[in-house]
Amino acid sequence: MNQNKKLLVPLPWLLLDLAGGLFILWSGLEYFQVIHLIPTSLRFPHIEMIMMVFGLLLMMPYQVKLMLTISKRLMEVKAAQQRK
Repeated sequence: MNQNKKLLVPLPWLLLDLAGGLFILWSGLEYFQVIHLIPTSLRFPHIEMIMMVFGLLLMMPYQVKLMLTISKRLMEVKAAQQRK
């Protein structure tokens, strides 16, 4: 693999996406009572669902930027094909 390949989206946005995925994983594990990392003093109703929504909101900017970048590249390829 080529190690010098540029990312489609900046690294901080990718890290936000990773953090969002971890929040969703954590909330799922808490919801199904596999692990309990949230202290009982901090628990309140529906905390797992709130964590899941927070994770999705963290992931959203990366996903939108990725889709915009891909659609831009597709338009460039189509324009190049039409010029031939």
